[in-house]
Amino acid sequence: MTDTTRAHHMKAKYMLASSALQDPVWFVNTFAADSGEEALRKFWRLLGEDLPAEDRVEAEGLQVDRVRLGADGPKLLVLTLPAPRKRNEAYYLAAALLPGKLRFFCLESSVSATDGSAMTVLAELAPEGRYNWGPGSAAEIRDFVESLGALLSDADARPLSFVEMQLA
Repeated sequence: MTDTTRAHHMKAKYMLASSALQDPVWFVNTFAADSGEEALRKFWRLLGEDLPAEDRVEAEGLQVDRVRLGADGPKLLVLTLPAPRKRNEAYYLAAALLPGKLRFFCLESSVSATDGSAMTVLAELAPEGRYNWGPGSAAEIRDFVESLGALLSDADARPLSFVEMQLA
């Protein structure tokens, strides 16, 4: 896995995060609807049209899942992106629908600083920037959802780092 990210993947991750954070009602109504997967495919295609051909990524693997954490826990809207090939590209994006707010997470591909092996990182994108929650789960949707459930239920959880950036 190289350090150079693909523009299509990265642009999609940040534009979807920004859309969710700026207009959560639109985001949820668009992607949680029965036509949500079709809307995601259209979004992906339109985003790619503005990129040079060599920067485009095929829409293979795009998927939308609606999940509830436990019997009465928060709802998650999970978007599966095409499989990452580069560092910082996301496997999954998740909008966590909490009382009065939406939190936006991603499971990103990464590389271990100690031995260069492939790993994942759990990140949260917020209006003020990116929170790094540390090593992520296996790149399976079930494991990602379980890790979000653990994070969201831990009132004492603190991110490992924060990078300021304007997302909303």
